[in-house]
Amino acid sequence: MESNLWLNFNEKLLAESFNKNDFIIKTLQQINKDLLQVTDLQILPNEIEETHFKENLSSQLENILKKLDQTMPAQISQLLYLIDIPEQIISIIQQESGTYYNNLANIIIRREAYKVYLRSKF
Repeated sequence: MESNLWLNFNEKLLAESFNKNDFIIKTLQQINKDLLQVTDLQILPNEIEETHFKENLSSQLENILKKLDQTMPAQISQLLYLIDIPEQIISIIQQESGTYYNNLANIIIRREAYKVYLRSKF
């Protein structure tokens, strides 16, 4: 199914893309754009070290997701719909105890990065 091609986004290509400053900025902007449609929370670029961008981004996004789930749980569903994360993916990661928010953050980053990557190619 074409809509899930982002799940197979080459890990090496993803890592290489995150070495480019423009890609980093655009991915962060895409994530914040979607976050701001459902909440006033966003990722602060000045709190992310460029050398460990993906890990720092994942950590910040994980914290936002936890906070959303505690204060506005319906907003997470809305965010996942907006970003286009399939329900079957959510079901799979919900079964993994203790890593749900981390896995969810990484899935969101992968999906948003894939959007940025596709825009750069077309």
